[in-house]
Amino acid sequence: MTEDRITGSELLGEGEYESRRDLIMRGFKLFQKKYVFKRVALQIVLVIIAGIIQAVNILTAGFSAVNGIVLLILLAVAITILSRPRLTYNKLEESISGLDGIIYKAQMYSDKVVVSTIFDPAVESEGDPSGETGEENTENEAELPPATIIHLDQGVVDILCTEELFVVYIKGSNMYVIPRDAFGEEGSVHIARKYEDLLGTHFILC
Repeated sequence: MTEDRITGSELLGEGEYESRRDLIMRGFKLFQKKYVFKRVALQIVLVIIAGIIQAVNILTAGFSAVNGIVLLILLAVAITILSRPRLTYNKLEESISGLDGIIYKAQMYSDKVVVSTIFDPAVESEGDPSGETGEENTENEAELPPATIIHLDQGVVDILCTEELFVVYIKGSNMYVIPRDAFGEEGSVHIARKYEDLLGTHFILC
């Protein structure tokens, strides 16, 4: 169990990275491939089984208006199931257009991941246009959102790992895409090895 492996809180690595739409969408594609497409395949199989049952009914009892309506409903359901992942992808891509340029800091601990915003162009633009530092900068920092703490010892978080990304997925809730180069080559390898040992099946190499 993950809970049995994780003891204490050790900082494995930390780094800063810039939010980029292409980076987030790459992580989301990985998420869809791992979780969404399997569910879609299962749902389509169920629709096909229902369609086969209707076809058998037509062959044995003859065609009826009810059979026709059911087949049309099944076809509409299949189209909806197949198109939903792409629609979700497009909607997400459009909604995150304003996130480019935000600088985040990720701290990868043995028992949690902490993601904090350290620079947001939208907040910066509301400050003094003269670029003076001091009290104005302190106020801008206060306007940044609080750090997000993702606990890894509760069995509801998976970390997907590719050569370029860590995708931290909170099941049924949210996901965070963190580029591995934020930690340097040696640092990212160290984090991956530690998580592979600590998280077991919740750490997924892709």
